[in-house]
Amino acid sequence: MDELNELFEINQISDFALSYSRLSDFDRNGAKALNKQRSQLTGEGVKIGSLVDDLLLNKSNFKKLYYLYDGVKPTATLGKLCDIVIQNYKRPPSKKTLLKIAKKNKFWSKWSEEKVLQAFDIPEFWDYIKASFTSKRKTLVTTPDIELSNELVNILETHEYSKYIITNSMKHYNQFKFNIEYKGFILRGIIDKVLVDHKTKTVRFIDLKTGKGDSNEFVSSFLKWRYYLQAAVYVRAFKEVCKTLKLIDYTLLPFQFLYIGRSEKLPIVFTVTKRWQKAAAYGFTTTAGYTYRGLYELLDLVRWHIDNKVFDMTRTVYESNGSILLDDNLISLRDNKNNYKLND
Repeated sequence: MDELNELFEINQISDFALSYSRLSDFDRNGAKALNKQRSQLTGEGVKIGSLVDDLLLNKSNFKKLYYLYDGVKPTATLGKLCDIVIQNYKRPPSKKTLLKIAKKNKFWSKWSEEKVLQAFDIPEFWDYIKASFTSKRKTLVTTPDIELSNELVNILETHEYSKYIITNSMKHYNQFKFNIEYKGFILRGIIDKVLVDHKTKTVRFIDLKTGKGDSNEFVSSFLKWRYYLQAAVYVRAFKEVCKTLKLIDYTLLPFQFLYIGRSEKLPIVFTVTKRWQKAAAYGFTTTAGYTYRGLYELLDLVRWHIDNKVFDMTRTVYESNGSILLDDNLISLRDNKNNYKLND
């Protein structure tokens, strides 16, 4: 139990700390997500998203969070080799080791060893590798990363679709952290923007999302990454936000996502409707027939897995004793127009 206490940052035996991202991981990947330290998401998209967030909302912490490399990351096969080295080694490996890595991963497989060595034994590779290890715990960003992120930030600050969120007469609280007790858990998170309008006595929660695709693809990400759960968790922090900011008799407006695609570069505000709020809480089935669990069911399942210390299978499998009826809710029967008999 001590290991679980450390993993979930438990203040009391009955209070497990859960974030939206942990719940999303659990819903997508199963109970194994509860019994391991959650790995940090990586990739160019995640890095640009974090950069935009911090340059827009938390610019003073840039030097503490990022290491600027005045160059570009190698691309194609050389870029893949960089990723393997950075993710698996604490210091730059020898050329001999790099040749073994290349051979194991079938990089430049038709080339001679001498030619493979020439492919990676160049300043472009070594400079980026050394910069990555020099940056230590900071996130390494390149000049093109900064240029793109600054461009997106400038658009968010000046475009008619988003500037009213960034610049207005309301009181702004950026990256607002919260921890609340809820149904025997500690729910925690960071709200990108809390906007307080003292004239109308309203509060708005906004989360900034940066993606690769255009705004038409946001709904797919909304479902894939369970953003509706994020909204469900965050709105439940409203009372805590009011308590912290000493707001009395204020109303919370619908949760919103401010999205900008890296290629489209057009900011769009997506508002979570009351119907989506109910779906996020109770679960829902799409018109295509896909079923998604809501916050209440997921918390119940997390509680069961923690109480029973079962992390290698679902509750259904655990309680089935090896026999499970195939779920027939996902099928729709056709009309028997030809009057076929079931046992024919």
